[in-house]
Amino acid sequence: MSDYIGASLHFSPIFHVARYDVDSTVELGYRYAAYCANIATVLVGTGSVKHLRENIRSVGKGPLPAELLQELARHFGHLEHVSGS
Repeated sequence: MSDYIGASLHFSPIFHVARYDVDSTVELGYRYAAYCANIATVLVGTGSVKHLRENIRSVGKGPLPAELLQELARHFGHLEHVSGS
């Protein structure tokens, strides 16, 4: 894991994801969205081929571990809106 990613995860409310073999919050998002039964569509975009390859690699790692999904539900399950409205 790069120092930048490690530092950003450390200060993130979900910094503990690194112990689940999740390299970044971006990877967390892609893996969550790709394997969540309640998500039918995800619109994504990238500005570089490098990022596209990283995103594909992230999804290719498979679903997030059940224990991590439970932690995410504990931390964020109460949220109804993420847009701030």
